[in-house]
Amino acid sequence: MTSDEFRILHSTVIEHYQYIEHHLEGIYAALCGKPFIMGLEDVEKSNIIQLIQEIKKIEEERQISVLSDSDFERLQHIRIRRNFWSHNCYVDMVFDRRTDAPKKDIDIKSLIEDINEARMIRDILFEKKQIYMSRYNRQHKVDYKIENR
Repeated sequence: MTSDEFRILHSTVIEHYQYIEHHLEGIYAALCGKPFIMGLEDVEKSNIIQLIQEIKKIEEERQISVLSDSDFERLQHIRIRRNFWSHNCYVDMVFDRRTDAPKKDIDIKSLIEDINEARMIRDILFEKKQIYMSRYNRQHKVDYKIENR
């Protein structure tokens, strides 16, 4: 793997993490009972764990199931991996001095697995956001789901 290939994959996983946060914000805004834009403003500075807690609170208050236990577990894992790829990967990983690419195959494998997991939960959250926006007649700018990324 070249340095450029690694950077593209790294950028891809970060993109998925940003959309995961975006979709969680949308789910919260659709369910919170306030005008959609006000719901978004409530959580615009929230991190993944805070968003998860807010959605869990709504689930308990309304006695509904928005995210499954499996979804919550995946989001907890994604939170940990997001922190690694956002804050530690360049410090913690070993890079080849000649190519500037990761030296260990396990790091590359881990990145690819994290991309696949993030893509899966991103798609799940997108669908759930669409369902709740429709169910509660919420309107927001068009959201584009990018296929096969």
